[in-house]
Amino acid sequence: MAGCRRGAAAVAFALSLLATAVQAQPATVADAGESMRAAASLAVHWGDFAEAERMFKAMRERQRRTASGQPESTPLRQGFEQGLEPGRGLSVRQAEQTVAMTAQWAHQHARSPLAHVLHMSALSDLAWAYRGSGYANTVPPQAWGQFRSALDRAAQHAAKHADVLLSDSLGYRRVLFLAKALDWDAKRIQAIYEQAVERFPDDDSLHFARLNNLLPKWGGSARQVDQHIEAVVKRTQATRGLALYAQLYTDAAEDQFSQALFSDSMARWERMDQGFVDLTASYPHRQHFNAWAWIACQAQDRKRLLELLDKIGPEPDLNQWGSNAQQTHDTCKAWAQRL
Repeated sequence: MAGCRRGAAAVAFALSLLATAVQAQPATVADAGESMRAAASLAVHWGDFAEAERMFKAMRERQRRTASGQPESTPLRQGFEQGLEPGRGLSVRQAEQTVAMTAQWAHQHARSPLAHVLHMSALSDLAWAYRGSGYANTVPPQAWGQFRSALDRAAQHAAKHADVLLSDSLGYRRVLFLAKALDWDAKRIQAIYEQAVERFPDDDSLHFARLNNLLPKWGGSARQVDQHIEAVVKRTQATRGLALYAQLYTDAAEDQFSQALFSDSMARWERMDQGFVDLTASYPHRQHFNAWAWIACQAQDRKRLLELLDKIGPEPDLNQWGSNAQQTHDTCKAWAQRL
């Protein structure tokens, strides 16, 4: 019992340090995203719902962005979801326990959108635990039934608690992913997205969630991706320039097109390049310069790539260089420096 108390005290102390670090960071000066993500993950993993709710409410009141330009809701959401599903997936038994835990949270905090979002996330994790990670033709019929049943439970929960769930953009984002998994009609999904961005115009994650739905690997097409991105730019260009054009197409490259971005999609380098100019003018964060360099290499713009490699220096952020990142960075650097 004493060991458990010491463990709980250590967790509480770690959370307090991380929370203090987050509170101490001024908006867009130092990037508190990693600290927020870690604190959120710990809170959910250890079932400290009071701390998770405190962080969530503080984020909603501040409405700030991190130094990389993302809303604070993004690292918090990522941390909460990581706390539910640490590592590479859950077993069915673990997922069922997480569903039970979040169901209790949602029952006790019926007016909390976060509680309902995470219960739906837990049900989605359960669905994928039933299905497994293999190709569709390796999934037995019984597993497909369990997969669909868990997602249906999430949809029923969303319908029952829609007034609370959709009071926050995180709720809309979760519904967008659920809608695609359940193969809802495309017009219905688009209507949900349009309502979401009308109510929460500053949450960029909604644009990325809709983009994911439109990728060819999920039944969309390169044209649908381009139409979506151009529509987002039309909404945001007055204040953001082409920044979201660059970010959304970079995300599409990471999720699907990879090194074939300029052959398999409708991305245009001159618009992406200007988008990164606009983005880094407001948020000169190293991750953006690294992503810019990765895309410049794909576009075979040696001059721009050399400029960016010089700015990045000897320690690249390999999280921004796609798959096989170290090899990609080294190959691009060797090509750019070749006389």
